[in-house]
Amino acid sequence: MHTSKKIMILAGEASGDHRGAEVAEMIFKKMPSSGLEIFGIGGEKMRAAGVKTFCDVSELAVIGFVEVIRHLPKIAKIFKQAKKVLEAEKPDLLICVDYPGFNLRFAAEAKKLGIPVLFYISPQVWAWRQGRVKKIARLVDHMAVIFPFEKSFYESHDVQVSYVGHPLTTTIQLSETREKIRENLGIAPHQKLIALMPGSRYSELNTLLPVMIEASKAIVKQDHEAIFILAAAPTISDEALETLCKKSAVPIRIIRNDTYYVVHAADVCITASGTATLETALLNTPMVIVYKVNTFTAMMVKWMLKIPYISLCNIVAGDAVVKELLQEHVTAKNISDEVLKILHDETYRNTMKDKLSGIRNKLGELDAADNVADIVIKMLAS
Repeated sequence: MHTSKKIMILAGEASGDHRGAEVAEMIFKKMPSSGLEIFGIGGEKMRAAGVKTFCDVSELAVIGFVEVIRHLPKIAKIFKQAKKVLEAEKPDLLICVDYPGFNLRFAAEAKKLGIPVLFYISPQVWAWRQGRVKKIARLVDHMAVIFPFEKSFYESHDVQVSYVGHPLTTTIQLSETREKIRENLGIAPHQKLIALMPGSRYSELNTLLPVMIEASKAIVKQDHEAIFILAAAPTISDEALETLCKKSAVPIRIIRNDTYYVVHAADVCITASGTATLETALLNTPMVIVYKVNTFTAMMVKWMLKIPYISLCNIVAGDAVVKELLQEHVTAKNISDEVLKILHDETYRNTMKDKLSGIRNKLGELDAADNVADIVIKMLAS
């Protein structure tokens, strides 16, 4: 393989930045003296891994049909900018990390220029809008998937696919015990720690955090030992969190950059649906999942959804391991009732923990970033 290869990589939100950084780091490690250049759209983590970014990931992180429509001019501008970079640089490979709405359209631009496309972290075509798989087969040269059941789905549609493992199984390996973490956080053994995870987007924060705060008031009334820590996403500012938390009648401590420690130390998590549900499952912490989007978005999702659950932990388990409170069911009463049930009903809690521990077994222990880097090297060499 000749030197000076160029890779363009695109991530569209905080988790994509994380995953993209792991892959970039691994590629640089495996190709140390090749004059390799990696550039694209990413955040702090990708930049720290050596990726040159021309646009920050935070510019793209919006959710839901209505929200996306509102941000279309901005997204279109970024797309145009990215296309200019693609045409000027003509990379040897395009790596798309998740974010299918933007990335599949961009893959089409790469295809026009004869640039091979590796897609890492599949759109959830198995869950909804299954027709997209035809488009993927046309635009993507290799699909690197993170759930075992996705491999057979793509194979049945003649898409070149590899199951690379789930990145979280290697990321979530804590060396400290739960007791030690609680001690470091200053939590007494008798205290019941409830972790709040309202999501990594402002739209989620503004919708979900106020109702989580309401629920915390109801929980403390029933259980005086309950204390609350909000595990802050890196994409959300302190100011936004403090503005909402100061309205709380119950003290809420905000902790940054230690989400896994907070979750591991917690007795229960109240979490937005998303990657956080899988992270919490892999840390074997009981939880209740809440999610609420614009009514129109919700109707569209309900109409197109092909599976009975929306949270990744339940999808992987293939079972309703954890309660999902969605749309109008996201109320302070419903949340507090479920949290109190987990705290005080030992059988219920232990059954949930047993089922959560089965999720790690289903995912296995493959190193996803390492496997993706190997696919990249093969694609660059061909």
